[in-house]
Amino acid sequence: MKTIAHITDVHLHEAFPLEQGVDPRANWTIMLDHLSNKGITDIVFGGDIGSESAHPFFFESLKNFKVNIVLGNHDLGEIATLSAAGKDGHYYLYEDDNYRYIVLDSSPDRLYKDQVTWLKQAVRTKKKIILFIHHPLLAVPCYVESKYAMKNRGMIRDILFETELETTVFCGHYHLEDERREKNIRQFVTPAISYQMVKSPKKMIDTSVFGGRLVHIAPEKIDTELIMFAND
Repeated sequence: MKTIAHITDVHLHEAFPLEQGVDPRANWTIMLDHLSNKGITDIVFGGDIGSESAHPFFFESLKNFKVNIVLGNHDLGEIATLSAAGKDGHYYLYEDDNYRYIVLDSSPDRLYKDQVTWLKQAVRTKKKIILFIHHPLLAVPCYVESKYAMKNRGMIRDILFETELETTVFCGHYHLEDERREKNIRQFVTPAISYQMVKSPKKMIDTSVFGGRLVHIAPEKIDTELIMFAND
């Protein structure tokens, strides 16, 4: 079994979290120290690093970890040069004996045509799929869903449904914790490092906690556990 950390939505050097009394940089450091102390070396960052001015600190802080980056809607396009698979974004795959890992780029709030074409090929496997994307693919009843859902996610869901392969999706964007299943897709929304949104149709912000998720990957199953901290 291997364990990775899925952490997302830190929003470094952005005005809004600071206006809410949140220090994303301090939260980020607490989380990385916690992972290091637990011996967790693999991280998938789920998107929304923050302002460009925070990039040097962000990447320097991760130098002792093995990291895969998912782009969020707050991220700048030049980050895509890290390991872009196509001309319209930062998407790629890797695999082990049991799983194919697919990283998608929904930073424009959708998947463009080239990436959709690539995805149709990427899901041609007999292995189970673990998919990382910033935006949820399955609807979550909440304020952010009503305002900022991914635009062509129905098309992406249909591609995954047609495979009938067991597919586990890890995402962020909504700043809350959620788990749900539809057909062959099991989706986990991971809480934000910065601030949370209350799972409500109204815009309600919760600055009392921050966190992430550990993902335990065994050949026969995937288990997860939340990591939550009080925001002093």
